[in-house]
Amino acid sequence: GLADLTTNPPPAPIVDASLTPDGDGYVMVTAGGSVYAFGDAIHQGSGADYTIHHPVIAVVTSATGYWMVDVSGGVWAFGAPFLGGANDGQPRNIVDAARDGDGYALLDSNGTTHHYSPSGARTVVARPASPSGSVALSKLDETTSVVDADGTVWLATGGTSTDSSTDRRIGRIDVEPVPMAIAPVNAVATMGYRSMSGPDRNAWQALVPQAHDVTIISSADGAAQPAMWLPAPEAGRPVLVVLHSWSAAYDQQWSIPFAQWARDSGWAMIAPNFRGVNKQPTATGSELAVADVVDAVQYATARGADPDRVFVIGFSGGGHMALQMAGRHPELFAGVAAWVPVYDLPGWYVYNEVYAPWRHYIPHIEGSCGGAPRPGTAAYDSCVQRSPMTHLDAARAAGLPVYIAGGLRDSIVPPSHAARAFNQLADPADRFTQRQVDHFDHFVMPPELEGQPGAPSYFGPEDKQVVLSRSSGPVTFVLFNGFHEMFFEPALKWFAHGPASGGFEAERDRAQCRADSTPPRSPSSSVAQGYWVLDSDGAVHGFGVPSLGDITATGRTAVSLEATPSGRGYWIVDDRGSVHAFGDAEFHGDMAGRELAAPIRRLVANPAGTGYWLQADDGGVFTFGDARFHGSTGAMQLAAPIVSMEPTSTGGGYWLLGLDGGVFSFGDAEFHGSTGAMQLNSPVMSMASNPDGSGYWLHAGDGGVFAFGAVGYFGSVPGTGRCDTASPAQFAPTASGNGYWITTSEGEVFAFGDAPNNGRLAFRPGVRAVDMAPSSAG
Repeated sequence: GLADLTTNPPPAPIVDASLTPDGDGYVMVTAGGSVYAFGDAIHQGSGADYTIHHPVIAVVTSATGYWMVDVSGGVWAFGAPFLGGANDGQPRNIVDAARDGDGYALLDSNGTTHHYSPSGARTVVARPASPSGSVALSKLDETTSVVDADGTVWLATGGTSTDSSTDRRIGRIDVEPVPMAIAPVNAVATMGYRSMSGPDRNAWQALVPQAHDVTIISSADGAAQPAMWLPAPEAGRPVLVVLHSWSAAYDQQWSIPFAQWARDSGWAMIAPNFRGVNKQPTATGSELAVADVVDAVQYATARGADPDRVFVIGFSGGGHMALQMAGRHPELFAGVAAWVPVYDLPGWYVYNEVYAPWRHYIPHIEGSCGGAPRPGTAAYDSCVQRSPMTHLDAARAAGLPVYIAGGLRDSIVPPSHAARAFNQLADPADRFTQRQVDHFDHFVMPPELEGQPGAPSYFGPEDKQVVLSRSSGPVTFVLFNGFHEMFFEPALKWFAHGPASGGFEAERDRAQCRADSTPPRSPSSSVAQGYWVLDSDGAVHGFGVPSLGDITATGRTAVSLEATPSGRGYWIVDDRGSVHAFGDAEFHGDMAGRELAAPIRRLVANPAGTGYWLQADDGGVFTFGDARFHGSTGAMQLAAPIVSMEPTSTGGGYWLLGLDGGVFSFGDAEFHGSTGAMQLNSPVMSMASNPDGSGYWLHAGDGGVFAFGAVGYFGSVPGTGRCDTASPAQFAPTASGNGYWITTSEGEVFAFGDAPNNGRLAFRPGVRAVDMAPSSAG
């Protein structure tokens, strides 16, 4: 008699009610998950905070809150600890639930009861096969009884045995059989892209029969790791890497919609296990887990997937791993999408200690990191290393497109995690203030951000309302008015139309005029850690390596970039001949303020990195540090200006290249040929030698490559058959001499031979790429 809903009926029928343990209140629930609390029961949340894929059939109260149960066996905890659920991949129909001591028990349509207790014990008690299907579960004298369709009451005794002989019939009541309209568990994603957590092989087989299990041998420890693999119908197609959520494994049903979409789009898809559920030392962003994702990418590309169009997506724990991979290996991916991700594991641990409903994640984090991650402990250091916050600077330096989405009311992983990840990736002017992040940490929208015009979110009318969206370069942040959930369509639309779309299909960039005649590639991460691209504003963009500084503040136009032999520094030359040193590059002097007959074109370091030459357009050569003068064309009458310079491997000589293709050798540099007598479609722009100086390449303005001496030809831009490329800006060989990169003035990078493609950057109008420099693999 406390209150009811007769005067204000709910929009959906009430399906269950549960008294509080003291009997002074009760909670009602609808099939859609709406919750109504009366008396001393406190409303602590409802299905409105989740995306409910299956009808709710029961609510069970506890001393601190309540549990809501759906027909698949999924359990939601509100103010009470989550103890487990029966949606473990078996085709169960849960028909009722009841309190069981300090925990709860679920009854399936086979009459089996599933008991869950705070101690972590999981007990399954099977009912004898003789009675007909069970329809209700009730509480009798602190034991769990089953009432079947013919009115027989069965009492499960003992509480710890799985032996059905412990069940005994204690009587019979007259009941009317209740018709149950329950969809089978494996009926997922049949209308649009919808799914649920937990594994279900029947669902995979029914909905994506082309996908199948594969075993990948770990490159880190040799362990056999499972993955779900969907091959593309032909080679050269993109691949979607799908990362499972925190408490699941690679075959969870949540991944099925992505497999369906990949199949329908002609993509490959791979869902690696990366050491399974995140509650053990080998999982949760560990070195082994990272290696497993890298191995999965290599598995896909070795089977024909395009290595330049690898995309990764993850939700919750998968969002954590997606950001971890963005920071650890930005060179692998054309785009990353992370939904409601964990950004800071030590911080999330503290949050779980404070926020009682999610304390079941505490032993998971401790099991992964080796204990409670308190500052100053080895467990803390482990958790920090497994957190995206430690690695995302590399993703920012690489200009990697990243989409981060958070739910404003997400009490599992507060939206502040997504906001902090965005801040680390964004330009300083675009970042949220600490006060605003604090608002997100308390599930509150900062007033000054309400109603602001936002960046494209790619949400549709069928998705939750977007309350804030913001972009910074290739990074997008979206905050929606929802809980711990994701929406498939916006994630995929962002891949198609957002900053990652340059690698997504890149139909415009990939317009073909003729067949691709490029020799097969064999990209290897051993030939370089990555590369830097210098733009005309003086900014340096790192791909696979961090930017170490730039000259944007000087206002000068940059003309040349040269890496140190160690790969841990570089020099930049501007249009007045000033040299700027960064990282371990040492300044040895420059031509700033001097009267020059022709402008400085390039800086070239000697092999030891202890000096460098500056080369002018007229062929003048100026030496600094330990670099020695071996001659120049400065006093010669040239038919064309000098456009490039290349030292020998000893530093005892160099070559100068004229715009007409003429090659001039000085010191111990040997002449191997030139294009001076050839009729070229475009004049040559640069040259580079192989590591031992036994040959060199000349690079033309249309991307053509000409090999002389003992160097190999690995392809050219015209050989790709593309007809819409911007003018190539620079050519750089790999450390092995078995490949090279060519970058265009628009920042697109072509990789040939063993050169890995670590990504490209889209420039603002009026800004062009002027040079590139690979970092050594050391």
